[in-house]
Amino acid sequence: MSRVEGSILERTEAELRAVIDHLPVGIVVRHGSVIAYANQTAARSFGIEPAALVGRSVLELMRPEYRDGYAQRIAATERGETIAPSEFRFDRADGRTGTMEVSGAQRFVFGGRPAVMAGASSFGMPVSASMPKTETVPASGCNSPATIRSVVVLPAPFGPTSA
Repeated sequence: MSRVEGSILERTEAELRAVIDHLPVGIVVRHGSVIAYANQTAARSFGIEPAALVGRSVLELMRPEYRDGYAQRIAATERGETIAPSEFRFDRADGRTGTMEVSGAQRFVFGGRPAVMAGASSFGMPVSASMPKTETVPASGCNSPATIRSVVVLPAPFGPTSA
């Protein structure tokens, strides 16, 4: 790879990471049960910075009554099985209790190692007024193999406008 190609690749990776870091849905990448990456939204759900999540087990973050079930789910994703979305409760850094729905576990390579990426939605927690509103949409009657999980309503000027 030439120096110019390397520079373009580095810039593209930095831009993509900036987008992922600011998505309104939590993204966590793990190697086994250990977190390798978490975006701002995932970390905000726990009331901490992303760097404070990296290197920790996802199991230690949840309340004890959820750990055995999630250890089984982690093992299933490591075997390549598809798992249904599920919820767990956790204690935030500020002492409040949060509830998180985890879905979309996807296997891929991260940092040169096999990894799993999952999306996480925190609910039952205060949401910043500047964040998009997320509404759950029932998937019944949907003929698509993909399940509709939510609709994000963006504030103007990002939402639909009338001509």
